[in-house]
Amino acid sequence: TATPASAHDKGTLKLASRTFAAGDSLPVAGTRFSPRDEVTLALVGASGHHALADVPTDSAGGFKRVVLVPATLAAGRYRLIAEALDGDEVASLDVMVTPPMVSAGATAAMNHPMPGMDHGTMQSSMPTAAPVALARARSAPVTITAIILALACIAAGAALLRPVRHPRPESQS
Repeated sequence: TATPASAHDKGTLKLASRTFAAGDSLPVAGTRFSPRDEVTLALVGASGHHALADVPTDSAGGFKRVVLVPATLAAGRYRLIAEALDGDEVASLDVMVTPPMVSAGATAAMNHPMPGMDHGTMQSSMPTAAPVALARARSAPVTITAIILALACIAAGAALLRPVRHPRPESQS
C-alpha cells in the first residue's frame, strides 16, 4: 500500500534556549522527522512568515543545523516551525525574539544624538538594568492628606456596601 503524499512523520525541534536575539546564530536540532527528507525552518509571528533554512534530515530522521535569525526581525513572540516540502507543518516551538544585541559600532552611534534630540534625552530613553528611582513625597501635609483621602474612600466604600433595610409592608388582615 502506498503512503499518502500528505502523510508526514511528526518531528521534534530542540533549542538550547527559547529566547534569542534578532541577528543571533541559532543552533537547532530535530528528531523523529521522515528519514532522508527535507524540512524548511521558519519563524512565524505577527510580522509574517520568515524562512530561515532548508535542512536535510539524515537516515534516522534527525538533523543539527545552525541558522541565522534575521537582524531585521522585530522583537516579539514567534513560533519556530519545521515545514515539509509540501508546506505541512510537522513540528513547532513557541519562542521569544528579543531586540538585536548592540555592537561596538552601534554603541558609538548611540553616543551621537539624532538631530533634534539632546544627549540626555537619548540616554534616558535607552533601556537599562538599573532600578528606576522614584521621587517620594517627603512633606507631612501631603502624607497626611493622602492618608485622610484613603480613609475617606474606605469609609465611603463601606457605606455603599452596607445592606439597606427596607420597611416591611403592613400586612392587611
